[in-house]
Amino acid sequence: MKKRSINIYSIYAKIIMLIIGCVLLFFLLNVVYIIPQSRNAIQKVTENNMQDIATLSSMLVDELVTDYGEEGTTYEVLKTRLEGKGLNGIDSSYLYVVDGEGTFLYHKKEDKVGTTVFNDNVAAILKAIPTGKYEENGVFHYVDENGVTKYGSYQVISSTKWVAVIVANENEVMADINTVRNASIMLSTVLGLVLLGFSIIAAAGITKPIRILTGVIKQVGDLNFTMSGDLEKMEKNKDETGIMAVAIGEMEQSLRDIVGRISDTSSNLEEHAETLSDITFKIDSANADNSATSQELAASMEETSASTDLISDNTATIKNKADAIADSALNSSDMAKEISEKAAGIRQDTIAASEKTQKIYEEIDAQGKEALEKSKAVEKVNTLAGAIQNIASQTNLLALNASIEAARAGDAGKGFAVVATEIGSLATQSSETVKDIMEIVAEVQDAVNEMSTCLQRTLDYVSTDVAADYDKFLDVSQQYEQDAQGFSDALGSIYDQIGELQESTTEISTSIADISKTVGEAAQAVTTVAEKTTDVAQLSEGVVSVVAETKGNSNELKEIRNSFTI
Repeated sequence: MKKRSINIYSIYAKIIMLIIGCVLLFFLLNVVYIIPQSRNAIQKVTENNMQDIATLSSMLVDELVTDYGEEGTTYEVLKTRLEGKGLNGIDSSYLYVVDGEGTFLYHKKEDKVGTTVFNDNVAAILKAIPTGKYEENGVFHYVDENGVTKYGSYQVISSTKWVAVIVANENEVMADINTVRNASIMLSTVLGLVLLGFSIIAAAGITKPIRILTGVIKQVGDLNFTMSGDLEKMEKNKDETGIMAVAIGEMEQSLRDIVGRISDTSSNLEEHAETLSDITFKIDSANADNSATSQELAASMEETSASTDLISDNTATIKNKADAIADSALNSSDMAKEISEKAAGIRQDTIAASEKTQKIYEEIDAQGKEALEKSKAVEKVNTLAGAIQNIASQTNLLALNASIEAARAGDAGKGFAVVATEIGSLATQSSETVKDIMEIVAEVQDAVNEMSTCLQRTLDYVSTDVAADYDKFLDVSQQYEQDAQGFSDALGSIYDQIGELQESTTEISTSIADISKTVGEAAQAVTTVAEKTTDVAQLSEGVVSVVAETKGNSNELKEIRNSFTI
């Protein structure tokens, strides 16, 4: 199994280094400060104790001198009071007394008594006593002839100027502090190791959740949002790591939700793009149909315009013929009045009147036939009106088809729908106008038929009655005068009806002009529809481009979604 390397910059390493630093600091504190301070304190206490013992010993010697005198205070006397005096527990500690000459008066080693002291510090004190410039007590350190470092303390006995000295080996005095030092070092080492082990365990316990969270965050950074069992366990922790785990879990869930929404949005965007593509295709198809319909409407408008022009020409012809009939009727009426006025002279001018009557008969017969022949143009107007009505019906049907196609096109076909509605309205109006024309033509036809009947009766009367009963004409001249008056009245009625026909013809001409104008507007509207259809086609191309771009965006969202792991 490969061992996991330790990152010196990690929290785990920092905790370990912190504990090691604390242990080293504690160790250094013991070695550099606590133990030296303790050593100095023990040294001071020892020196004070030695000073006290030296002072106490000088007092004992002073009492002995008082009791026995200087000469009587011998080794044996001093031994009784000073033997065994020293620092408790310090075997190297002992007491000795020297006189002013430096001779041992008392020493724990009896063979030293009577010999001269060899301690330079004591010799210096003895040398200073006669001068009076000395310290009555003090502490000194020295190294004996064996190289052993010793502590020493003295007290000058005021009555005899003798010196009581107590000494002890430094290593024995400091034995306890050395033991304490060694124990402290050992304890510090053990404690440091324990703390190090504890810190390793504690650091592992502290950093393990952090490592887990770091792994989860790295997993999130790699766009992997799968659930982690360790994270779910950590969410139950009551410490800060539990709070962090809950927050990271909520973050993962939020990111999963966002990715889910991205996925849904991508799918919806793709569906909408497909739908928009289908709609655009249908719009293109509708545009093609609209274009074809516009062409058909344009052709129909051209046919309607041609038919309207033809109707207008025929109507003008009818008007001209009606004017001619009116003139003829007016002339006939005037002639009838003249006949009535000259009826009294018919008897005298029978032969001339007969010839004149025969001539008038022929003229009336010719003119009547001609008028009857011309009246047939009214039937043509009726036929043309029927053609116009058929064209209006076809236009209305085309407008209905255009409205249906515009409704299929939706918003893009609203303009075309308005134009188609207008065309349908104009077609309906044209149909109603043609209906009115046909009614007027019917009235004209009735008037023409009536005129034809009258003319026929007149011709029959002249050809039959006048010719057959010419000899009786003189007898019935008076009746002829009355008939002439009736003929004048009939011609006046014909003249009036011809006037009405002229007015109707004028109205027909006006209606035909309106139809022609409407057809022109319809043709212009069809042109506008064609232009709008072209615009819609161009917009459809733009929509196709947008749909393609939308599909590209949808695919890009899918790629982004696929980069996540949930």
